[in-house]
Amino acid sequence: MKVLYLSWLVSFFLHEYVAGDVLSIAAKKALLKTHNDHRRRLAKGEELNKENKNMPKAANMMKMFYNKNLEKKADEWLKKCQFARVPGVEGGQNLYMVSSAMEQEAVVVRAAESWWSDLPKKYATTSVDFSSLNANEVGHFTQMAWAKNRRVGCAVQKCDSGTMVVCLYGTGNVAKENVYEIGEPCSGCAEGTYCEDALCVMNCQKQKKK
Repeated sequence: MKVLYLSWLVSFFLHEYVAGDVLSIAAKKALLKTHNDHRRRLAKGEELNKENKNMPKAANMMKMFYNKNLEKKADEWLKKCQFARVPGVEGGQNLYMVSSAMEQEAVVVRAAESWWSDLPKKYATTSVDFSSLNANEVGHFTQMAWAKNRRVGCAVQKCDSGTMVVCLYGTGNVAKENVYEIGEPCSGCAEGTYCEDALCVMNCQKQKKK
């Protein structure tokens, strides 16, 4: 009995949660995969806008990683069950709500796909100059696609009105800046980064993998 219990406990922490975390491991992986898969295709020029035109390739698209500090801030706000922008937060944010109850992994993917859908549904240009865009229409997409950003942390809360998702980002949607720099993938990666399938990765992330 003790062996079975210990086996279950190990499985729970490895596959579901790490102590102190808000999202399950599976939800984090799904969230990051959705973000990075779209960003990679965008960097390669494989994403289409509303006019069915390929968006320009991205030279400096960073690979995104999960950030627990942003997750904590998102969770503190979302516990209030207020579907509104998180106040006093530097960087970017995206919000999503569905009226039904959904599990973390499913709802974070659904939220990210909804945010990215601004591109094929509303983005009627190939310009990447953020100041020239209508942020109210395409701001969810541009936040997900913001090339310089590499940090995201999210929270999910089941409330009376439905399931809410808040994701906070390190930066994004900055006036007078480009969503990304146009060019061949990884041709604009900053010093201290390396290229990984069209995405720029910080060298410190490579060291963490070892």
